[in-house]
Amino acid sequence: MGPAFYQRLRHMVADKVHARSTGPMQVLTRQPVEGRSKRGGLRLGEMERDCIIAHGASAVLEDRLLHASDFYVMPVCKTCGQIADNAHDDVFDDDAAADESKATPYCRACKTPRVLMVQSPYAYKLLVQELNAIGISVKHSVEEVK
Repeated sequence: MGPAFYQRLRHMVADKVHARSTGPMQVLTRQPVEGRSKRGGLRLGEMERDCIIAHGASAVLEDRLLHASDFYVMPVCKTCGQIADNAHDDVFDDDAAADESKATPYCRACKTPRVLMVQSPYAYKLLVQELNAIGISVKHSVEEVK
């Protein structure tokens, strides 16, 4: 017989388990909030992204970084490559502006309705808008997939 010394492990699996399918989103970026206490999303970092790329699972990567995060459909002008608006020809018509179902994508830069809807992360749209605000114009080269 002799003395036995031990320490109790304070980290329990039941306290650390965390999963999420839907939940709260940040207002500005439309991405999931962070943290288990806020019912936030699980982070897919740069190393995880590199590992998914190395395994050739591009559909998983697209799902995690686009569809499960901040999916956005952005109108882009075919002519000038700028981000277009969901505006009307007559932007001062209050009745038309109030009814979104009548809204058609329209490019204010080159005054044309030749607009394609492009899937992108909402954070990318914010980046393009911030660059436009400081005078850097981002041109998109888009074409219809047949």
